[in-house]
Amino acid sequence: MKIDDDLIDHLENLSYLSLSTEERKRIGTDLENILEGMVLLSNADINFVSSNEHSTEINSELRKDIVIPSYPQSEILRNAPSVKNNLFAVKKQDKHV
Repeated sequence: MKIDDDLIDHLENLSYLSLSTEERKRIGTDLENILEGMVLLSNADINFVSSNEHSTEINSELRKDIVIPSYPQSEILRNAPSVKNNLFAVKKQDKHV
């Protein structure tokens, strides 16, 4: 894929950036190199690799799941500025786009 000025303009607009001429040339070269690398990776023969092989050994040592008592709900809700139906009550916020 060829990285042309139209694509760089589009990416510049999407990212709200204003690039200098030198930056545009460098970005174009960098993107072309990245895409060439992706083509090399997509053409790599990986049929000899088992689907469950990893480059490092995986040891998942997890802690024991021990149930411990928590604070009483009434004590926790005592710190709430507003409570409704034994739950923290918060104001609905407007959606931000």
